[in-house]
This record gives sequence, C-alpha cells and structure tokens, in this order.
Amino acid sequence: MLRSQPEPIPRYDRPVVLIWGEAGDYFPLADARRLASEFPCATLVSVPGANTWVPVDSPVAVADAIVNFVPTPVP
Repeated sequence: MLRSQPEPIPRYDRPVVLIWGEAGDYFPLADARRLASEFPCATLVSVPGANTWVPVDSPVAVADAIVNFVPTPVP
C-alpha cells in the first residue's frame, strides 16, 4: 500500500499518464488508482496481462498509451 503522498503531487497541475500492469502482484491496480487520484489531471491506462515491467510485457500497449496521451492539451 502506498503511503500518504507529499504535498507537491496534488499541486502538480499538468497531465500525467500512469501505465500499469493488471497482472502484477507487487504493485496492484488499486495502488495505481490511488496514485492517479492524487493528481488533479491524471489518466490511468491499465494493461491486461502485464506485470510490473509493462514495457517488457506489452510494449505496444505502452507505445499506444503514450501516443494517445501526448496530444493531451495542457491547461
């Protein structure tokens, strides 16, 4: 379980993308949801079948998530 986040995270107002493997036991998806909730402008992309090393388990999913995220306008 993640500890309470320091104050800078909620103040970071730029878009953030979290790409998270759904099959990882060490870093469960619940941790990703909690971390994403700390950022005011976060997008969580969960990758089915991927473990901790999502770029190794599913490089295409990571590339797709980045391509979809990059055009996100910055408020």
